Amino acid sequence: MENDNIKGKKVTGATEKTAFVAPSNPSSAVAPPSPSSSSSSFSTFLTPSASGINAVQINNAREMFLMSTRSRNNPAAIRGSKTKISSSSPSATTATSEINETVFQTSLPSSMMTTSPFTNPNISVPAKSHEGGCKNPQCTCCGSVIIPSPASSLPVKDSPSISINDWEIFTTRKPILNAEEIDHYEEKLNLPLPEMIFGKNEVRVKNTKHNWEIVFNSIDSLDTVLKIGCDPNKLLKVAHSKDWFSHKQKKASGGSSPSTSSTSSSLGSTSNNNNASIQLSSDMYDTEVPTDSLNEHVTKMIKPYDWTYTPHYKGTPSPSNSHKFTRSQNQIPIKKLKRPDPILFFDDVVLYEDELADNGIAVMQCKIRVMEKRLLLLCRFFLRIDDVIFRIKDVRLFVEFEENLVIRDIKEQEDTYRNVYNKVLRLGGGGDPRFYLRDSNWVSNHLTTVYHEVEEIKF
Repeated sequence: MENDNIKGKKVTGATEKTAFVAPSNPSSAVAPPSPSSSSSSFSTFLTPSASGINAVQINNAREMFLMSTRSRNNPAAIRGSKTKISSSSPSATTATSEINETVFQTSLPSSMMTTSPFTNPNISVPAKSHEGGCKNPQCTCCGSVIIPSPASSLPVKDSPSISINDWEIFTTRKPILNAEEIDHYEEKLNLPLPEMIFGKNEVRVKNTKHNWEIVFNSIDSLDTVLKIGCDPNKLLKVAHSKDWFSHKQKKASGGSSPSTSSTSSSLGSTSNNNNASIQLSSDMYDTEVPTDSLNEHVTKMIKPYDWTYTPHYKGTPSPSNSHKFTRSQNQIPIKKLKRPDPILFFDDVVLYEDELADNGIAVMQCKIRVMEKRLLLLCRFFLRIDDVIFRIKDVRLFVEFEENLVIRDIKEQEDTYRNVYNKVLRLGGGGDPRFYLRDSNWVSNHLTTVYHEVEEIKF
C-alpha cells in the first residue's frame, strides 16, 4: 500500500487482512498532510471509504458476533474461554482464528447434549427415548429448548425433543425432498407434489406408559388429498376460468360464439354439457385432442386432481394405539392456555407449501408449544385462491399431562374472497389491504365455520 505519510503500524496475519493501529503520538495522526503527499490515502485512514469498511468496524462486528454466539452456550462449557478481539492489539488475527475454532464447531460439547440445568425430575431434555445426539439444549436462563440449534450442521437437521412425566414430544425439520424422492412419492401417492414439500418434517406426541402416539407429517397429509382420477366436479377453479373457457370455445369453433354456457361459478361448478372442470396446471388438460363434443375438445382433463392440496387430515395415530378418540362435549380450556406459564418447548414446522401457479397460496404447517403441565399443537391448512375463496382447516391437539387427558378439536372455515376482502376495507386505516389477507390468524377470525368436531381420550 503506497502511503508514506501514515504513521501507523500494519498488522498482518493468516487472514491476509490489514488493520491499522493508532500511533503512540496522537499529533502525528491529525497533522494536515502537505500538498505533495497522498491526501486520498490520508483521508481513507481517518474515515471509512465509500467502497469498504474500516478495520475497527470489522473488529467490533467480530466482537459482537462472538458475544452473541457465546451467550447461547452453556456457561460451564465456555467458562475458561475469555477471547476478546481488540483493534489495538497486534494479535487480532490470532484471536480471529481462535473464534473460528470455538464458534464454528459442528457439534455441541457433551455437557450440553444430555444434561439439563434444572432439577425437576419430570422434565428431561432431550426426551428419554431420543435416539442419537441432540443439538438442542435447554437455555440456562429460562429453561426453554433452544430452537433452532445453536450448532450448525450439514445437511441441515433439527430434531429437538422433551419429556414431561410420561409424555414425550419430538419435532423434526429437514430440507425439502430431492428429485429422486419426489418421483418416489409422486408414484406412491398418485399425486403431483406441491412446489415445496418437506417430506421428512414431522411433529410427534407420545405417551410411553400407555403406548399411545400420534404424528403429523406431510406425506400422510397429502395422502388424504383428492388424487389423480378423482371426480372433476369436486375441484375448485381459478377466478379467470370462465374467460379461459370461453376463449378456447371460440378458438375451437372458428371464432363463433359458443352455444353453451361456460362455467358460472368458481367454487366447483362445471359446464352444462360435460361437467368438465377448468385448468390451473397445464399437465391436467389436453386442449388439442379432438373429440366428438365441442366442449370436450376445449378441455379434456387427463389428470384431474385437487391442485389446491386441501387435506382431510386429523393426524396419523400409531397402529398400536389401544385408546381411540371418541366424541366429546368438552372444549379446550382456553383459560389455562392464557396463563403466563413458561414455555419450555416451541417449534414451527412447515409440511408443504404451493403458490398455485401465482393464483394464491396453500400452506400446511404445525405449531406446538409445551408448558410444564400441558401442551397445545395446531396443525393448520391455509388456502387462498385470489378472487375465489378462503379456506382454513385446523386440527388442535391439547394434552393435560397430569390428568392424561387428550382433546382434539377439528374445525373447518370457509368464505368467498370478496366477503373477506370487504371486511378488510371496512377496517379503514389505509395501507395495503392484502396485508391482512396474507395473515392466516386474521383471516381465521373472519371466516364462517362450516364444520366443528371435538374428540377426546382419557387414559
